[in-house]
Amino acid sequence: MSKHTRTFKNILPVTTEKRGDGYFRYGWNDNLPLELIDAINNSGVAKKAAKKYAEYIVADGFVSPVASDFKVNAKQTADKFVGIAALSFSYFSAAIIHVSRLGNGRVGKSEIMPLQKFRRGVNGTWFYNPTIQTDRFRRDAWVELQDFQGEVSSFQAMDSNIKNFGGRGEILYVYNGNPFDSGHYAIPDYLAAFEDLKTSSELSKMDYEAVLNGFVLGGIMTFSGVDESTKREDGYTDRQRVEDAMTQFTGLQKNKDGLTSRFGVLAHFVETPEQAPTYTATDPKPILEASNTKRDIIERSICRLWGVHPVLLGYSEAAVLGNQNAIEQARKELREAVKPVQGLIEDAMTAMYGNSIDWTLSEYGIVNAQINMPNVPE
Repeated sequence: MSKHTRTFKNILPVTTEKRGDGYFRYGWNDNLPLELIDAINNSGVAKKAAKKYAEYIVADGFVSPVASDFKVNAKQTADKFVGIAALSFSYFSAAIIHVSRLGNGRVGKSEIMPLQKFRRGVNGTWFYNPTIQTDRFRRDAWVELQDFQGEVSSFQAMDSNIKNFGGRGEILYVYNGNPFDSGHYAIPDYLAAFEDLKTSSELSKMDYEAVLNGFVLGGIMTFSGVDESTKREDGYTDRQRVEDAMTQFTGLQKNKDGLTSRFGVLAHFVETPEQAPTYTATDPKPILEASNTKRDIIERSICRLWGVHPVLLGYSEAAVLGNQNAIEQARKELREAVKPVQGLIEDAMTAMYGNSIDWTLSEYGIVNAQINMPNVPE
């Protein structure tokens, strides 16, 4: 395989082999999953859209009560299992399932694992590093796991798992397998508009910075006769004293009570009138108006990256769309959007536990019930 990095939409490179480590990079810097998590978690609307998408995948869980109550591990039923899988799909368009076997070769338990901690091995195996996304990442913490061996594993495969993989179980990787994205990992559709997520985050930061600066959104302050090198009795130069005063005045520095001097009066002493500073302000109105307009456009676009109509996140009233059935139509569209993912999950359950149980997932809003969604990755 070629080890040259190929660029994906000029934003993030597609996976390439990482020499010496036995696995394929996930992004050009092997950090794409964490960048996806950060991008979503730093955009309020993206996080809401991702959770809404996951909510529609889970719906009311499995149609069959037998499937819903089936214990996939000591702590989770199949319905709870799907809730975590749905969130993984909303972030990564894929899910990682760790599988443990019984003595007869059948699946004993299964668990959704944090996808960001896994990499596909060049020889068809999987690598896991529990120190990823922790304060102390260790390059020597990688362990190798066997690829999924089917509904029933052979004696030879189980023996190999013990001898060659330390009995650590198997990994079932669930995704659509689109070869045009990557030969090794799922690439979320929203990555094509990754800049929109970053723009949403930056617009929020810009609002925050505007508040910190007391809505003084830029200008030119000119000082005459300021000594930039000679230190006064307090150990500061004139420039340092001015900068410190401006920091407090604009609200960038807070006292022990969390308050600032952004609405105070800045007292600046000079020896001659010529040394009095002059301030040339910029008009903040065009900036604020453009920010508000762009924010609405960007946030609506982000909703649609997950197939979520903005109306489902409260961005418009049903009547605005010209028909009273707009919300139900939006729900129908999202139900259709998540069906392929539901199909992948249903196929994965069948692959692990066979077809003696009906693993069909319900459709959101068709059966009314609540599913407790797990926490999103941080």
